[in-house]
This record gives sequence, C-alpha cells and structure tokens, in this order.
Amino acid sequence: MNENDIPLSHLIRVDDIEETGSDVVLEPTEQERAAIAAFLKIPAVPGMKAQMHLERGGSRVTVTGRLTAEVRQMCVVSLDEFESPIDEPIEII
Repeated sequence: MNENDIPLSHLIRVDDIEETGSDVVLEPTEQERAAIAAFLKIPAVPGMKAQMHLERGGSRVTVTGRLTAEVRQMCVVSLDEFESPIDEPIEII
C-alpha cells in the first residue's frame, strides 16, 4: 500500500504547528467517507470525526486526540447490515 491508496489524508507542515500546539478537527465529507468505506470493504461510514492536538519538539510531532465514527457493517451470518459506534483515543508519538 502506498499513500495514493489511502482514501483520506491531511498534511500539516511541522513549521505550521504553533509553539503552544495546534488543534485540528477533521470531518470527512460524504464522498470521503464513501471512499473510506470502500477501502475498508464495509457498506458505509455514516459519520466520522477526528479531534487532535499536535505538539512539536524540534522536528518531532506528538499527536493526541480522539476518533469517533459510526460504521455500517454486514453480519456474516444473516447478511443484515448494522451500525457500530467507534470511540478511540489517538496517541502518536
């Protein structure tokens, strides 16, 4: 997999991160969520939001925050679709 295969990316230059840190909120559009669902091979991603705080120390960046989403999956037994909430912390050092 290369970066062109990923359906959503958001580049931030290290120099653009404030000295006190920067807050970033990403909410993919309907088209971006459809691309994410196709990438994950699930029926849909009705909602998604990532709230992050970026801090830099020289050329290193620490990202903390939270990813919340609603994903639609398919039951492997009945083939019925169902929605599942996602609420996960983000911590990248």
